Amino acid sequence: MKHSNFLAALLAVLFFVAETLAATSESNSFFNKLPKIERKGPAAWANIKANQGNGPQFMRKPSPLGYTAGTNKFPVVLVYDNSEHRSDLSDFDDMLNEVGYSRNNYLGSIRDYFIDQSVGKFVPEFDVYTAKLDEEFSFYVGFGLDSLVKEVAAKLKENAAFNAAKYDADGDGEVDNLSVVFAGTLGKEDEKRAQSYMSYLGSVDAGNGKKFNTHIIIWGNGAVFSPFVHEFGHALGLYDLYSTNGVDLNWVKTWGVQAPGVHGWGVMTLGVHSGNGYVAPGYNAFEKNFLGWLDFDTLDLKADVITIEPLEISNKAYMIPVPNNPDEWFILENRQKNKWDFVLPSHGLLIWHVDYDEYVWNSSLNDDAFHQYVDLVEAGSKMVPNFNDGGNQEYLVDDPFPGSENVTEFYGFKSWSGLDLGINLYGIMEENKNICFTTKKGVKVTTCDVKKDAFKIYGSLQQTVEEDASIEPITISGVKSYVRNSWMIYFLNIDYNESEETLTITSTVPKYTNPVVYKESFTINGEVYEVSLDVKKSNRVLTRPSIVVDEFSTNEDVTALSAITTFNVELRLQNDNLQVFASGDSRKNVAIFDMQGNKVYGADFNGTSYGVNLASFKNKVLLVRVTENGILLKQNRITVK
Repeated sequence: MKHSNFLAALLAVLFFVAETLAATSESNSFFNKLPKIERKGPAAWANIKANQGNGPQFMRKPSPLGYTAGTNKFPVVLVYDNSEHRSDLSDFDDMLNEVGYSRNNYLGSIRDYFIDQSVGKFVPEFDVYTAKLDEEFSFYVGFGLDSLVKEVAAKLKENAAFNAAKYDADGDGEVDNLSVVFAGTLGKEDEKRAQSYMSYLGSVDAGNGKKFNTHIIIWGNGAVFSPFVHEFGHALGLYDLYSTNGVDLNWVKTWGVQAPGVHGWGVMTLGVHSGNGYVAPGYNAFEKNFLGWLDFDTLDLKADVITIEPLEISNKAYMIPVPNNPDEWFILENRQKNKWDFVLPSHGLLIWHVDYDEYVWNSSLNDDAFHQYVDLVEAGSKMVPNFNDGGNQEYLVDDPFPGSENVTEFYGFKSWSGLDLGINLYGIMEENKNICFTTKKGVKVTTCDVKKDAFKIYGSLQQTVEEDASIEPITISGVKSYVRNSWMIYFLNIDYNESEETLTITSTVPKYTNPVVYKESFTINGEVYEVSLDVKKSNRVLTRPSIVVDEFSTNEDVTALSAITTFNVELRLQNDNLQVFASGDSRKNVAIFDMQGNKVYGADFNGTSYGVNLASFKNKVLLVRVTENGILLKQNRITVK
């Protein structure tokens, strides 16, 4: 939060009320387009508990819902009226579920997004259904969208393919979340009034002993990726971090403070619009920790230099607690413009100040410009003047440290009660996308090199699994490891034996046999080393590994390692020419099928590339499958134009 001066709080409140009454309809129209979540204060909660079934209850400390871990299924209903359809069912399903979804410049599917954000701890699978509305969309806008959701819920219950029992991962008797996405085209007036939001139905029968309650609605004529991620985040338990009052007020000019809200720094705030609906920035460390996907590290005040790697790569952030107050703390995270985060306003060290208050957190976190409850502590001096400018990167580029204004020191670790934590940051610098600093005055920071006692392991495994196959959570042992998965997390153990200078990476999927061992030799300073990966396969689990071992130690007692074993396959369609690129010289097979399952082309090839002309299949949708020795390497749907 940026302040140039503080005026009397009572005067601020009075002016706030006056400006609220005077807000323009144009400003409110902009505000109404933002994703919403229904918020209830303590008094209201007492009245709705009885109608809320086993849904989220008012509690002392907020927590994620019980389905934010594991591989869980969620129903999504694509609804339409008599207007022109804007969503293709197959493509919509792919946008939700396809591994590496890249059509229309997407960076991945929504499933990919949540696997990345949770580091594989949460793997959502979306089952898509369709429903035709009984009335035109404008009818429900005027009459009430709850009636539309109840209508869709009733139609879904009667769908023979729907079984509510598949969608209750936490076992509370409710479908974990029902997503409703409008596939028609909105008229101008309807678009002005339509809102995307998360809310509760109360208790609506879903069949099989389950109820519908939590649901999200996505409207609008644009891309739905970001709005879906935002609202689904609410369904997981997250809060809005923007100011929900939408007051048309120039806060800087009037009160000398920045307009309330976190603005463009996340998908749960105005960052939901930064990619025009096609890409959503990643969750911040506060949100990842809230959802159980990240454990904060403790700042080592004895270290001369502290280095923080990018959040997206390391899944690491630091928490600095306020003494004797478990409800207030600071967070340090390094955000870089990688993959999902490329739409962020800037890059560098972000410092957050979190203050939990039971009443405020169940109404609105960041409406008070003078006391933000999840506050981004901006490094620079630029201030967002009003709500409508919250997505303008001009006012946000100086927020990180050192940032555009090269702010290399921070003395602001003070609680809202005025307690100075006695911690300062000096020599803040950014190098090779790492952030480093010292807490010791007089210590010079010259580099952000990441140095460890041993080494760091990055790995990924790809697999396809039959429906209902049981996959256990990832298991890591031995060394500090970060395992990213392109499809889903594979059961993996990593062990390093320092005395014998051996590294063992093995898969440990139970009940599967026929191990396949991949080995990669490499040379460091004239010495040859070898890393082996044992992969188990069967007709149910097909895998290809991608393991990177790097950041080796210079300690003479530890073997230095740096290796890559990768099996990458890429399909490129230019006009009617399909090119297949696959690493390795082994014999591979490419097979092409039509949408009825008929094989229309097949060929074997050696080497790293293969081409085929598909002119005879113009305007057709085809399925391309690349295999090696019966193991699936790549499978994608393509459209020949």
